[in-house]
Amino acid sequence: LEKLLPGAEVKFNTVYFKRILRSNVLKGDKQPYIINNGKRSKHAMCLNNFNKVHRNEIVEHIQSETDNTMYLSYLSKGIRVQPERETTVSIIDKWQDTPPLQIVNDSYVNIVTETYFYGFRDYHQEGTTVGKELSAFITEKAFKCAYYYQPMLLIAMQDSLKAWRALGFESFPEFFDESYDEEPDPMKRMEVLKLEITKLNNRPIQELHDIYNHPSMIEKLKHNKQVFNNLIKQDPLMRWSPIHNLYEKGSKYIGLNPHLDEIYLDK
Repeated sequence: LEKLLPGAEVKFNTVYFKRILRSNVLKGDKQPYIINNGKRSKHAMCLNNFNKVHRNEIVEHIQSETDNTMYLSYLSKGIRVQPERETTVSIIDKWQDTPPLQIVNDSYVNIVTETYFYGFRDYHQEGTTVGKELSAFITEKAFKCAYYYQPMLLIAMQDSLKAWRALGFESFPEFFDESYDEEPDPMKRMEVLKLEITKLNNRPIQELHDIYNHPSMIEKLKHNKQVFNNLIKQDPLMRWSPIHNLYEKGSKYIGLNPHLDEIYLDK
């Protein structure tokens, strides 16, 4: 927008940060999510819903290359991690921002299959030559990783990690060779990403545990959560809903909502 409208006042704003917060508040958890430092049984989680060409490839690769080392779902293909969980598309608004915590707490990395990979779109029928060309596009699928303290491998369009870092988030070269983000050819990028999944699967799970719990990694994960929270506070639309006024010194509202306390008291 700044390139197309030079001199215009352009502010970054997206629904995802407030939506993820709202979903967790409505979920009824008494406290915000905190880092799990304990041992986990899975290398990664990869949760998928709508049918996409790039998701087909990633899911097939995980199924062929891993042996029960990753949590995997693909609802449109009937693959479910939790058969009993109500995860139908008709109520997607009630669960898409709140992954099962037992899965989050039991896997070290999130393999995020973003909405778009090839750089073109036609709603949910995305392919290599369909629809209108896009620039880097990241959604709640990636932003949830900041909220839930997750390192991620981003299965997305070229420069998506670049866009992630431009918002102030840090990425995870400790786990992955992130040069995949610079590859303009989606076919080559897909092959590099598959290789990164295979390499992750072949690493001893104790090694992943040690990397995740290293002080520098914990600091990075906390930094990403702080950036997430700051993007809520700095949302330009918040001037119409000045929640920060409820957190003035001595306010009777302090302590009533731990999720908001975490953000507005910088806990």
